Amino acid sequence: PLAAAFLLAINPWHIAYSSEMAPYALGSLLFILFLFALIRLHEKKDYFSLALGVFIGSILSLMHLYFIVLSLICILMLMFINRNIFGIKNKIIILFVSISVLNIFQIMPFFSWVETDQVSMRYNINWTVGFPLKILNAITSGPIPNRFVSTISHMPFWYILVFYSVTVLTCLLFIRSFIYSIKLHNKLALLAIYSTFSYVLFVYLQGHIANSAFLRYLIPVVPVLLLIIVEVIMMFASRKPKYYKYIVFIFGFFIVNYSIALYQETPGEKYKPKYRDFFMSFSDECSESNVYFLNPNFEELPIFIFYLQDTECNIVKQPSFIDFFEGGQLSLLNDDELVHNRQDKWMTKEIVRLVDEKAKIYVVARREQVRTYNLVKGTGRLFDKIIDEKIPDLLILKLN
Repeated sequence: PLAAAFLLAINPWHIAYSSEMAPYALGSLLFILFLFALIRLHEKKDYFSLALGVFIGSILSLMHLYFIVLSLICILMLMFINRNIFGIKNKIIILFVSISVLNIFQIMPFFSWVETDQVSMRYNINWTVGFPLKILNAITSGPIPNRFVSTISHMPFWYILVFYSVTVLTCLLFIRSFIYSIKLHNKLALLAIYSTFSYVLFVYLQGHIANSAFLRYLIPVVPVLLLIIVEVIMMFASRKPKYYKYIVFIFGFFIVNYSIALYQETPGEKYKPKYRDFFMSFSDECSESNVYFLNPNFEELPIFIFYLQDTECNIVKQPSFIDFFEGGQLSLLNDDELVHNRQDKWMTKEIVRLVDEKAKIYVVARREQVRTYNLVKGTGRLFDKIIDEKIPDLLILKLN
């Protein structure tokens, strides 16, 4: 456990997502606590353990829609390993029903989303084949570039070859150790293994059905995943001591590898664009003239508000922003062409109105840049494209 904890502490993937205001890293803690509660319920079979499981499972599941799935998977796996034990079945059923009922109102708004074009079986080679490679690259901080997570993509070719050699050796050792560990039939270990791998499989499969698949959904199971890898290999080595020298080498290599990745690309600077410096550069201009900021994608607008709220800059809030954040219309998240067209028509009219009023307009977008560019171009007004060296992948269009 200490070896796995140390690897987690310096894992660039986990560090990157632990630095943002999102539920993924906190979900890691709650997932571990929930497993402990389930293990206690398995061992003691008392109502206090049941209440503890309901309490922790409720917090975990209410944090994120995917965490509901993770919680229910764990409960089903607990039911599976206790399928022949009568005394605990009723308590597991109560736990399952409690978590399900508690989240019914969180799930219901997404039923309408299931009926949209966003949910359909599709084959994407980048996800179908690339998903296992992306997980492996994220866990090992491999050479495949990642705009969110620090990697060793800048290292020379010879080091990349060494990295792949060690990674293949680790995978082969893990597979051999995993087969051995499954034969031991340790129920508590199987609970953690089956729950974690089932959730990874769920994220993989949903990427073929929903137009929303991100590796960050796996962050809650990363600590347990590293623990499984380390413990399974160590368990196998305890029976075959000749493998210890390989384990020490592998452990030392990945410590060095994580350190190199963190040194080359600081997670905070890599993951978080330098929005503060960018927006603060307009504070003087906003105080001297009538400056407006727009973004067709209302999901990005809170970033504008956060950095510009104490300045004299004006932020255009489209009706979709108000309807979503204040009215709670979750359906606006659907990638619906008709909804986009209505939003773009409103935004086009707003830009034309502000230009006619001699206002200075900045249309800024990180996502949906093609849509943003076509929208501004469709206004028929002259505009300039500005390139900021600090954030080169940020689209900045200026109209005045």
